Amino acid sequence: MSDLSRHRPYLIWGVGLVVAAIVAVLALVPTGSWVAMDVRRSSTRVTPDGVAAWARSLERLGVAVAQRYGSFTSEPPRGGGLAILQPVITLSAAEVHATLEWVRGGGTLVYSPTSGGLVMDSLGIDLTFVGTPFGVPVPGRDSLLSHPWTEEGLTGPTSSTWTLEADSVRRESWVPLSVTGDDAELPTLAWLPEGEGGVLVFADAEEIANRALGASVSAVAATRAIVDRMSAGDTLFFSEYHQALDGRGGAFRETYKLAKSSGVGRAILHLAVVAIVLMLLTGRRFGAPFPEAEGEHRSTLEHVEALAGIYRAASSHRTAARHLIRGAARRSGGVQASGADPEEEILMAWRARPDLAEPADAALAALRANPPQLGDLERALDTITARHTTTTR
Repeated sequence: MSDLSRHRPYLIWGVGLVVAAIVAVLALVPTGSWVAMDVRRSSTRVTPDGVAAWARSLERLGVAVAQRYGSFTSEPPRGGGLAILQPVITLSAAEVHATLEWVRGGGTLVYSPTSGGLVMDSLGIDLTFVGTPFGVPVPGRDSLLSHPWTEEGLTGPTSSTWTLEADSVRRESWVPLSVTGDDAELPTLAWLPEGEGGVLVFADAEEIANRALGASVSAVAATRAIVDRMSAGDTLFFSEYHQALDGRGGAFRETYKLAKSSGVGRAILHLAVVAIVLMLLTGRRFGAPFPEAEGEHRSTLEHVEALAGIYRAASSHRTAARHLIRGAARRSGGVQASGADPEEEILMAWRARPDLAEPADAALAALRANPPQLGDLERALDTITARHTTTTR
């Protein structure tokens, strides 16, 4: 057996386990969960790229936090605050219009743009890249400017690779809160008044990501702004829809939740558990196995009697007679015969010998009887075999 054939079962099992693991992951892990190179600024993600830590800190400060899993065309923005951080799904023109109308009515939007987009154009701001060609931040520090939401002179390391740039109209109304270096015209965080409300813009949501939150001075200013702007009972909604998350779990979780929600479903779950336990128990052997019972061995005489009974039941006396003659021929030196009736030829050959003529005649008579007389035939053949053996000695 080749090495490939010998290892084929192991290869099949290995491939099967890998496929089963992939299926389990796809079924159990919620849609849109974190994988390498997948950056989503979601309040539900505790991975380094998520913003769950910032959302929890706001809750500790008394700000109600919730998630939205629907578009703004199906349901316009509501509540006192809304966070859209580097959206994976770009806002449509209708969503931008609904969002800005809500802001002008008194809402507070926390926004971190991707490069370009209708929101940026409507707000009159743009992004300026300040990182290396490979996207690595240039070493530097953010400084908070003088404002009620900031602590003037507070500095910390920056994780941002972008800064904000305003057009001439917006530059007259915006309030830079955090800048990199000494250039107040290129902030990393700014407040943009808009009607009764306003937009708190991060150049890069990395400043409030889980991995950077502890040292981010921009996060300090943003947190103070949210706490100051939100009234009692207001809720800050994180738009998870625009992070391409729909709030559903994996297929197994959804099936379990659906079954658990009704009496029939719970009964089916209990029956399934009982069936699995019974299957495991029936397939498991408890204790040592019983020793195999040793069967009784037949004696030679019993074997012969059983064989004779089979021949009698099948009316095969002549077949048995032929087997007896051939066996005697082999024992007595192998008399050869090749005619149409080799058994009679063998007996005739013995009859031609004077010392074997008498038992050979008896054997012929027993063979030609109807049915053949097996007892007489056996006795005659025994005599022939004995005389033949004595003669050859």
